[in-house]
Amino acid sequence: MKKRIVALLLLLALILTACASEAGLSRDGKESENVHSFPDRREEGNTVPDVDMGAADGNTYRNMVLGLSASFPEDWTVCDDAQLAAWNGLDEATFDRAAVLDAINAGQDVTVFSAGQSFDGPSVVISASKNPLPGKDADALVNHFSPLVKDRFDQSASMELISCDSLDVDFCGEDHVALAVCFDKVGLETVYEKILYLPVGDLLYTLTVTTGAEDTTDALLSYFEALD
Repeated sequence: MKKRIVALLLLLALILTACASEAGLSRDGKESENVHSFPDRREEGNTVPDVDMGAADGNTYRNMVLGLSASFPEDWTVCDDAQLAAWNGLDEATFDRAAVLDAINAGQDVTVFSAGQSFDGPSVVISASKNPLPGKDADALVNHFSPLVKDRFDQSASMELISCDSLDVDFCGEDHVALAVCFDKVGLETVYEKILYLPVGDLLYTLTVTTGAEDTTDALLSYFEALD
């Protein structure tokens, strides 16, 4: 039941993000002393450097490239690789950084982390894709994606956009521009989302926090802390 609930929340977040470890864990199921030391695979014909999917230890997530960690409450469900592979349309048996990178190079927006509480409760999704504006800052990315997000809702028969605005939020102890979205979905209460665009060279990580009933997205962002 929890998997179905988180899956439904993920689908809501993907509509927006599609417009774009110390624990010793790795995404290929093997232990690694340098989980986040990735070679640059562009010499093999890829167009972006290797991707950091991060690593989860229980309900704590760390991503060294993004320089952040987050610890979620015990009643949250952190999605495993099998779920992520299925949602991304990738093979679970080969779901690792190389497969994710290949999908990104093919133009896919790949979900690398997802966690949530319940169907109408909060959720967090992190995806990775090609950066459409290499060298530009988060403000430029928000300006780029804002009309694309609005177009998505204009084309949807099941969701009605209420507002879509850029604003500054507190993220990892610093001010960061975000895209704040509010919409109604058929059969659900009003949904609130904040989308942060985190560029890393030729890669773009998109972090989406989602809540229903009332806007507690700032509380979700407070789960994240900068790594020392």
